[in-house]
Amino acid sequence: MKMLGKGAIAIVAGSLLVCSAYAGTKEAEEFVRSGNEYGKNGKFDRAAEEFTKAIKADPSDARSYFLRSGAYAFKGDFDKAIADCDEAIRLQPAIARGYFFRGNIYSVKGDASRAISDYSKAIEIDPLFARAYENRGRECAMKGDFKTAIIDITKAIELDPKRALSYEARGHAYYDTGDYERSISDLDEALRLDPNMERAQSLRAKAYVAKFKKDTKKTP
Repeated sequence: MKMLGKGAIAIVAGSLLVCSAYAGTKEAEEFVRSGNEYGKNGKFDRAAEEFTKAIKADPSDARSYFLRSGAYAFKGDFDKAIADCDEAIRLQPAIARGYFFRGNIYSVKGDASRAISDYSKAIEIDPLFARAYENRGRECAMKGDFKTAIIDITKAIELDPKRALSYEARGHAYYDTGDYERSISDLDEALRLDPNMERAQSLRAKAYVAKFKKDTKKTP
C-alpha cells in the first residue's frame, strides 16, 4: 500500500500546508518566496539554500525549517529532513500538520512505528485530520494490522468522503484480508471519483479474479 514513487511529492505538499500558518520577518519572507520558486521548478538544492538563509534571518520561524525539510525530502536526504522537522516541531509543538509531515518522511523511510506515532500525535491535536487517519491506516496495513487499518481509513472516509485514495487504501486492506466483495466495492468508488487511478484499476482486476476463484471453490 505504500506509494514510494509519489512519496516525496506528498511530503513537500505537506510542508507547504504546514507553513501557511506562519509569518516571519520581511527578510525571511523574501528568502522563503525565492526558495518556493526554486522548489516549484525542481531546483531543490537552490531551494534548500534559500530556506537556510530564511532560517538565519529568523531562527524562530518554524515554517522555514519545514520548507527546508521538504526540499531535503525531495532530494532523498531524509535524515536532514527529519532533523529540520524536529526543530520545527520544537518551535511549534501544537501544529498537527508538523507531526503529519514528519510521519510522511518516516513512512517513506520505512519506519512504520515512528510514522504511526507521529500520525497519532497529529490526530490527538486535530481529531478531524482525515489524512492523518488515512496514513496511519496505511502504515497499520503495512504492519499486517488490517483490522486497525480499516477502522482508521473508514474514519478518514467519514471525514472526507470524496477522496479517491482513501477508498483505494481501504479496498487494498479488504483485499489483503480476503474480503474481495468489499474490496471491489471500495475500488469501484475510488474509480468513480478518479477514473484514471491505475492502482485501483489493477487491484480491482485482481480482486475480481480472486473472488471468482474463491466462489468457485464454494461451488459443489
